Amino acid sequence: MNKASKTLLALLFVFALFTNNSYLQKVSAATQSRTFPESTSQSQTATWTIPNLKSVNSVSVNTGTVTYTISGDTITFTLKNGSISRSVQTGGSPADSKSISNYSPGTRYFYTNHNSASSGSCSYTTAPSSISYGPDSGGYSGTLSKTEGIHNYAGTCTKADGSQQTQYYANYSYSGTVTKPDTRTYTYYYQYTVTLNYTDNSVPVINITSPANNQTLSEVSGHNKLSISGTVQDTDVGDSLTVKYQIDSKAVQTLQTLTATGSSQNINNYDILVDGSISEGSHVVKVWVEDDKGGISSIGSRNFVVDKTPPAAPTFSEDPIGQAISKTITINFPSDANIKEYKIDNGNWTTYTTPLTLTKNANIYARAIDIAGNESVASHFVTSIGPPNPIVNVLELSEDSVRVTDTQTYPELVERQFSILKGGQIIQSSSWIDEAEYTFNGLDPNTIYDVKVDVRFK
Repeated sequence: MNKASKTLLALLFVFALFTNNSYLQKVSAATQSRTFPESTSQSQTATWTIPNLKSVNSVSVNTGTVTYTISGDTITFTLKNGSISRSVQTGGSPADSKSISNYSPGTRYFYTNHNSASSGSCSYTTAPSSISYGPDSGGYSGTLSKTEGIHNYAGTCTKADGSQQTQYYANYSYSGTVTKPDTRTYTYYYQYTVTLNYTDNSVPVINITSPANNQTLSEVSGHNKLSISGTVQDTDVGDSLTVKYQIDSKAVQTLQTLTATGSSQNINNYDILVDGSISEGSHVVKVWVEDDKGGISSIGSRNFVVDKTPPAAPTFSEDPIGQAISKTITINFPSDANIKEYKIDNGNWTTYTTPLTLTKNANIYARAIDIAGNESVASHFVTSIGPPNPIVNVLELSEDSVRVTDTQTYPELVERQFSILKGGQIIQSSSWIDEAEYTFNGLDPNTIYDVKVDVRFK
């Protein structure tokens, strides 16, 4: 992962913290409905027992009205004014109609051709335009209207004035539609369905005190643990509690199980180890607690970044370049180095703050450690540091010996190796010694020699 982008990812990732509730919320069981047995009574009472009932949030009924009382875990409902749910016919028949035609009531109506009223033995009667009918054996009744009549000869009659008249009579028919009423009888039934929303459990609460948000972790020991700690509380004493966590969309894991005491209880410090199963990049861990009655706390989260890429290796620069009696060594560390250290040869690691001054050749090691503990190490061998050139003088000369000295002033302690050459070939050399003088013996008289002195820092 590019180091410059790690910090940017951590900053851009949505900042989320665990919700630390200071109160205990209630969890509502899934809203339930119950249909009670039907009854011929419109006003009914019914009971419903709910184990561990804590409170009733709302009650409704499909028809009519409902009121309720609570005693322990039992709810008693009073149900009234509901609509009819079912009816059963117990007798009678439905309303009906039928047509009546040519109905003769059997009444004769008399008249003469010259009378408009009865007179003497001559009768005059008028048929009504309609008559009442029934009820007949089928229960039908109604009003029938007059239709055409049948006229017949009835003999002669004498009016009051003594005149003779021909007497007639008529039989009229009546027609129309008659009806019978609905005489059915019923038994009516009523049935109520109650919908209940209630609370039978207290939601457990979780309060996470660690880890901090936006930590950067790796697989390096000391940087590979996401430590979870905090408290849980469930006022339902005896409930079985399970603390769970999930990283991203991976499988849910159980962190701890415990039995609710009604008071705040500690979550044991739990370390989630960063290993190969957690990829490099940004992640989120979610933690919550569940009880054994379906209660689930609010889910909180912490963002964290996994960084498995070491920082870039440090680089070195020497000043001056080339051979010198001392050098300033600057170590250049990458920008994401959280720890910057160096050591010389087999020395101890030391925090790097300023460039180093070397007066002798050495191996320099530098290491950069990022915030996640990833480490990169680089080394640099300084080979071009040496003392200034010696100044050789002859102190004493004899026929077969010569004593020489090095009068140069050195910034550090040095050791020297004196050599004498004849014809370009070394014929005598001292070991490396601390003394500034040396005597060569056993030389040939009248011979030209060259003296060489090698100097090195101790």
